[in-house]
Amino acid sequence: SRIVELERNLFHTKEALEAEKTRYENLHALVIRAEGILALQKKKMEKAVQAQRKTDQLYQHEKSARLTLENINEKQKQVVEKLHGKLKEREKEIASLNKEIGQNKLMVQAIQSVFKNSISAAAQDVVSGCHFLEFGVPDDEPAA
Repeated sequence: SRIVELERNLFHTKEALEAEKTRYENLHALVIRAEGILALQKKKMEKAVQAQRKTDQLYQHEKSARLTLENINEKQKQVVEKLHGKLKEREKEIASLNKEIGQNKLMVQAIQSVFKNSISAAAQDVVSGCHFLEFGVPDDEPAA
């Protein structure tokens, strides 16, 4: 009876060991699956971190491009203002030159008028001289 009891205990112990072994194998399979899932999650996290880095880099490039564009716009504005100032100076110079040209035209007209009058007077003198040579002393002048 003692042997039967020991055999029965041995059988139950053997069954309990088999159950523990199966449970251990199932747990081990779960651990392996969990490690695989964790490895996939790790890869996904690494990709997410890389994507975030690229996004940050793109943001920095965009920020840099905006600053560059603002600098270019500011420089263009300064150049336009400088050119506008030069244009105003040129307009003043042109106005001054136009005024000078107008004065020179008046002087030329005056000189032309004087020359015209001088030529007329000289022509009159020539005509008078010819008349004198041809006809003698004019009537309005006393004889010498």
